[in-house]
Amino acid sequence: MYGVEFVANYQRYSVIPLDQSILLQASEIRQRHSFSFWDSLIVASAILSGVDVLYSEDMQAGFEIEGVRIVNPFS
Repeated sequence: MYGVEFVANYQRYSVIPLDQSILLQASEIRQRHSFSFWDSLIVASAILSGVDVLYSEDMQAGFEIEGVRIVNPFS
């Protein structure tokens, strides 16, 4: 299951570095919206990456923050 083909699929995705701007944005999101630390990091990363839709089963579906809409993929 974790062969060369599986790992090669990672090349299709962009990886952004965790930097100061993401941490600062996450801190603001956490304070403003009472998100957990980890959810705030995910949302801040999505915002700064220009993502339109963030799929999560744990966050509030339908919530929109700075142009990012949270969608529950199971509903």
